Amino acid sequence: MKTASQRIFTVFFALSTFLSLSAFRHTDVEGFTDPDFHDYQFATVVVQLPNASLDFKRHIEKQIIKRFKKSGVRVLFHDDLFAPTRQWDIESTAAVYEKHNVDAGLIITIGDAGTQESPGMIMYNGTTIGGTTTGYATQVSTVRDHVSFDIALVDAESHRTAWVGELSTRGAGLLFVGPKSTAKGLVKGLVKELQRAGHLRQR
Repeated sequence: MKTASQRIFTVFFALSTFLSLSAFRHTDVEGFTDPDFHDYQFATVVVQLPNASLDFKRHIEKQIIKRFKKSGVRVLFHDDLFAPTRQWDIESTAAVYEKHNVDAGLIITIGDAGTQESPGMIMYNGTTIGGTTTGYATQVSTVRDHVSFDIALVDAESHRTAWVGELSTRGAGLLFVGPKSTAKGLVKGLVKELQRAGHLRQR
């Protein structure tokens, strides 16, 4: 017969195993390089996140700085260079790019996104004494999220799009959902694809 502490340990162990097996972050990305830009690389990039919330934007920016730095790329952010209170035409934008020696612009636009919580497994642990069974059940829910992105890498000199990509990332489990985990999945997948395409150096 199990003691109370043994029953608690059994439930805890089963719960931990379930959570570890059901928690993940998975990212898929497809990219296309313009034929004229197969050998295109950049040293300084301006990143634009036109429809990201302030909180999500901070997480993405942090990841981009961290991971692009490893490839020797200096990162600037559109909102820091172009005040939204002013009007920016092609000439004034080009002047800012030239001042900061910008090679490329990276535009990351959020597409479809959602979060859902679904019922998970039910674990029961009980004890029978004198023909009477007592116990308790624990239901574990699984939280999942998904976000898709459209991404464009634009050459600053010619204003032509050098590379375009579609990226989707999905997570499950409390540690692998939300803006922080999504930002990691986004930037990790993006960097890997840009390195594969030859646009970022691998270090």
